[in-house]
Amino acid sequence: MDSESEDKKAGFDFLGYNVRQFPAGKYKAGVVTSTNKRNNFITILAPNKKIITRHYDAIRKKCQDLKGAPQKKLIKDLNPIIRGWSNYYTFSDAATTGIFSKLNHLTYLRLRRWAKFKGVTGNDCRKYWHTVGNDNWVFGIKNDLGEVWMRLLNHGEEHGASSTDYVKV
Repeated sequence: MDSESEDKKAGFDFLGYNVRQFPAGKYKAGVVTSTNKRNNFITILAPNKKIITRHYDAIRKKCQDLKGAPQKKLIKDLNPIIRGWSNYYTFSDAATTGIFSKLNHLTYLRLRRWAKFKGVTGNDCRKYWHTVGNDNWVFGIKNDLGEVWMRLLNHGEEHGASSTDYVKV
């Protein structure tokens, strides 16, 4: 029996997920506990490409709509979008397949374009991006004490569904 479909891609899309099986390597296969036989496939559950594109388009559109808005408004509007999408795909393989990091990079590029529209160039980027702990590129707002009190969430970041858009750092 052939494991590939007519379009030469094994797997299927269901509820925004793409479910695929790949042949397991010599050291990557798990053991089936009931029969003690080697598992010959690894199943990957990740967001499908259409959903990823739709999510990024929502971020892009929000940044375009708020081109002239202050940073606080942009963060307040983007955080629920990122939080909801990330929470839905938390238990998928999006982190291990690099989808979360790719979306974080694309969001950074979109925010850099937003900042450029605001007239930020070169070293002026520290107006919008700050260092928090080991993370040197946090898009956030500092308070009078110099602490970041409001920041944009990252995709795949450990966070719960909170009613507030403020992240205490």
